[in-house]
Amino acid sequence: MCILSDAFVYYAKADPKKFILCAHPLSISFLFAGTVFFFTWEVFYLLPDLIGTEGWLYKVSWIVSPFLVYNIWANMLACYRTDSSVASLPKDRLVPDPNERHLWHHCEDCEQLVPPRSWHCKFCKCCILKRDHHCIFTANCIGHNNHRYFFWFTFYVTLGTAAALVTNFIYMLKHNNWHHGPAWIFNLYIFISGSNSPLMVYDLNQNVVFSFNVFCVAAAGLMLLSQTIIVYRNASYYQRDGRYDLGVRQNINLLMGEAGLWTFLSPSVKSPLPHDGVQWQLNESFKEKIMDHNIYKTRTTTESN
Repeated sequence: MCILSDAFVYYAKADPKKFILCAHPLSISFLFAGTVFFFTWEVFYLLPDLIGTEGWLYKVSWIVSPFLVYNIWANMLACYRTDSSVASLPKDRLVPDPNERHLWHHCEDCEQLVPPRSWHCKFCKCCILKRDHHCIFTANCIGHNNHRYFFWFTFYVTLGTAAALVTNFIYMLKHNNWHHGPAWIFNLYIFISGSNSPLMVYDLNQNVVFSFNVFCVAAAGLMLLSQTIIVYRNASYYQRDGRYDLGVRQNINLLMGEAGLWTFLSPSVKSPLPHDGVQWQLNESFKEKIMDHNIYKTRTTTESN
């Protein structure tokens, strides 16, 4: 959904400033328009036709739908407003402990040492703690402090579009709108036949909406799948070797904080993170690999001498 494709990366590297000026407003506008459209389409058009407006199901939909929209936008806003940059650390945490200095690395752009898992973003123009990626929908980098919000953002976008897809599917079955096939085939049929009857336009609109809905579910679902794997392994988009994998429960707490999965209720749920993103514990198997590598390197150096 918001992981830049190779083509985007090419243009982004060519002119980062122009890319940001175009990509951020367009992406946020697309998200806003899509959210408003699907909410309106479901609540005011599809559901009244399927279940009526008098029953308890329709009343429940007026609770669930705003809840989904709220969590999409509130988590996106929380993601944008939460600073995950290295500069957000207290001054005393910007200097590594002598025993951990070897774990830090030097950023040539920032001209300073930065903690492990921190990497520079040319769009944000700073180093990000446990940087995952730069998101064009939240207009900033996803890192240690705001990763929780981004995960629930992708979760609710996927859930919302999936719920809309189910409703659209049931609606099309009820009205037998499948006989023309997918929207692009139906559109081609309209073009060739020159038909302009109200029934044709009606079916075309429904098919186009359904096809757009499928695209949104697929895009959001792929991003959610990627983020689920990242949370499960305590990884990041560019580092998935499992070196920081401490077990599912601990991995979730490291990202979600003390409240854990209860943070799905709202971004306003207070859930302090267990640490500030400077010190990261390696798992035991990776430590053993490092020790074995160091022993082998020492032996090879000794034998060569």
